[in-house]
Amino acid sequence: MSMLVRLLVVIAAALLFVGSFGQPYVSLKKARKPRSATASTNSAATDAEVNQLLQRGHNYFNQNKPHDALNYFRQVIAKSPSNADAHLHVGLCHLRLGDGRQAIKAFEKAEKHDPNHRVAILKQGQLLDDMGRTRQAKQKFERLVEVDPDEPWSYYHLGNYAAESGSVAASQKAHEYYAKCADAFRKSLQEANLGPRQMGFHYEILGKCLMHIKQNEEVLK
Repeated sequence: MSMLVRLLVVIAAALLFVGSFGQPYVSLKKARKPRSATASTNSAATDAEVNQLLQRGHNYFNQNKPHDALNYFRQVIAKSPSNADAHLHVGLCHLRLGDGRQAIKAFEKAEKHDPNHRVAILKQGQLLDDMGRTRQAKQKFERLVEVDPDEPWSYYHLGNYAAESGSVAASQKAHEYYAKCADAFRKSLQEANLGPRQMGFHYEILGKCLMHIKQNEEVLK
C-alpha cells in the first residue's frame, strides 16, 4: 500500500469517528463554575436566610411567644449548628417555658460555640445557683469575671458565696466582691440604656451590695 493510500485511510477513519459522535472527542468532565464563586453565593444565601429566621425568632420572643420563637431558633440551628445566638435564645425560650434543665443545656451549647459569650455564661451561673449546684455556679461566675470584668452579677454571687463561709478571710473577700459589684452597678446605671423596670431592679441590687458592704465592715472591725 502506497503512502498516499495509507494517508487517505487515516483521514477517512478520522472523519468516520467525528461523524459517529457528531463532534470530536472532548473530556467527559463537564465544565464547572469555580468552587469559590459557587460556595460564596451559597454562603451569602444561607447567611441571609439564617439572619431572616433569627429576626423572626427575636420578634416572637419579644412578643412573649416562646413556642413560636423556639421554632425559628431551631430552624437556624438546623442551617447553622454553630450559631451561638440561636442556642442562647433556645435556652431563653425554655427558661420562659419553665424548663430550666433544657435551658441550661442550650446555654452550654452557646458557650461551646462562643467561649466568651457573656450572657450564656451568666445564665448558666444563675440557673446552677438556683439548682443549688454552688460549686459549678461559682466556676461560671469566676469565668464571667474573666470575660467581662464590668458584669455586676458575677461579683454579687461571688460575694454571697464568700459571705456564707463565715471566716474573717472570707468576709474580707466578700467585702471586695460587693465593693466591685456596687461599682459595676453604678457604671451600668450611668452608661446602659435601661428602662424604668430594669433601672429599679439595678438600684435594688445596688442597695443590697451596699448593705452587705456595711455588714462586712462590722464583721471586719
